[in-house]
Amino acid sequence: MGLDKSWMQIIDRTQLLYEKGVLDFIEFAFTDLEEGKLQRCPCKKGHNNLFQSKRIIYEHLIINGIRRDYVI
Repeated sequence: MGLDKSWMQIIDRTQLLYEKGVLDFIEFAFTDLEEGKLQRCPCKKGHNNLFQSKRIIYEHLIINGIRRDYVI
């Protein structure tokens, strides 16, 4: 079973289900990376081009939201 992506469609980013989705997504995205390594940020402003830490990606996804076309 893959990662649940339903949280990506939630518009109200203050919902707990959205935050849980963000946290699960970040854990999944960093699973195979060494501690301290960076990952691409899929937030609306970063366009999946900038490499960021877990903390920054979390903040960006909460504040900016995730790109609607992000399906990878």
